[in-house]
Amino acid sequence: MILPDQPLLEFFARAGGGGSSGGGSSGGSGGGGLVSLLIFIGYVPSQWVGSLFRKGNQVLLGSLLLWPMAFVSLIAFSWLMGIYGFLIACGVIAGTGSGLYGWLGKAIKRSKKIGLKLQTAEKSDPAWDEATLLEATSKTFYKFQTDWMNSDSDSIKTYTTPAYFYHTSLMLHALKLAGRKNMMEAVRIDSQNITSLNDAEGVRGDSVTVGFKASAVDSLIETATGATLYTDTSSFIEYWTFLRDEDGWKLDHIDQATASYSAVSSELRDFALTNNYCFSLDWGWLLLPKRGQLFAKGKFGTSDINNHIIGNYKESLVQLYTYQPNPNADVSGMKYYLIAQANVQKTYGNIVVRRKKFLQGGIRDLQKVETEWTSFNKNYEVFASSSEGATSFELLEPTFMEKLNALSFEVNIEVVDNVVYLYSQEKKINPAHYPEMLAILHEAYTYMKR
Repeated sequence: MILPDQPLLEFFARAGGGGSSGGGSSGGSGGGGLVSLLIFIGYVPSQWVGSLFRKGNQVLLGSLLLWPMAFVSLIAFSWLMGIYGFLIACGVIAGTGSGLYGWLGKAIKRSKKIGLKLQTAEKSDPAWDEATLLEATSKTFYKFQTDWMNSDSDSIKTYTTPAYFYHTSLMLHALKLAGRKNMMEAVRIDSQNITSLNDAEGVRGDSVTVGFKASAVDSLIETATGATLYTDTSSFIEYWTFLRDEDGWKLDHIDQATASYSAVSSELRDFALTNNYCFSLDWGWLLLPKRGQLFAKGKFGTSDINNHIIGNYKESLVQLYTYQPNPNADVSGMKYYLIAQANVQKTYGNIVVRRKKFLQGGIRDLQKVETEWTSFNKNYEVFASSSEGATSFELLEPTFMEKLNALSFEVNIEVVDNVVYLYSQEKKINPAHYPEMLAILHEAYTYMKR
């Protein structure tokens, strides 16, 4: 997580994107194209005007002239254009600050407070030498990109903490099951600086966070065909936290500057830890499914996966997360899907089991299937790519569906080949629903193993 000493975050980091490999930190905050565009529209002219005053050593004059105009634009644009005008005005304010004071250029610069801490720590421990630390962490940065790209878990294990190695291994496994590979090419660090540190007594307990501003050709590849699903070349800012042991500095986690840390739920982190799962606030587009009905409107670079929990349940990889097909379709009232998914051994084709609703139409390319249970048919309807697949689907039985119906919120089912998705559409993220979703997913797994 971003620590108190860390500075202003990047305004225009990649939208919905991957960042560096991250093993749980890849991805943007889901701002996406429209939000970024609107902010950019306001940012560019105000940044240019502000920079003219700064270059002319007229920052005071510029501040007196530009700041009142910036805040007038906030009121005027918001009144005239609603949320869209508000976003443009935010760009104006950001651009004014960036132009006058070079805000973005200072995004990961070391503070004076950090400098003093480093000097004090180095007096008693040479491991805190700033130049040595930055050299070591930059080597890890480059090494991790290569190892992530090559799925080299053995190498990753040598310079990560046990907890982060486990998390990274799960994410690499998830990518493999999805039939994907994340290529990180032309990786370049543009700047780096220490943004936070803790000098404890002894070696254990020492920690340091380094901010990296970097760029790369970040591509998602379909392994079966070699086709490129998506490529992102935008620059990004990440914060890498290292813990120290007797063998040196070990990578413990990576945070995206684009992630919305105000949305971090301690309940979700605790829930993941209690169940021996791993939590990531933001995972962007790397694991975005592209098959089936639920994800039909998903789009790389726009759609977003957040609040991601991953772990193993018996022989199956389990994931729980929130999904937004198009975060910018309704900026003022985003709707989420809470999804629990598990990979199973059997393949079923495409099946949708959903709650019946008035005047609800059919599903394109799927045929409606009637079950033999009258009570079930009153509450649910089934669509499938083949009747044989639906007939063999173990969850289509009254006892399980009664348990699904008894949940405190509406949950439907989709199966795409060998992946089972339980999903619920919600107006806001509700951490209390995660345990219920995990419990019913475990229950589903039990029924499918019978």
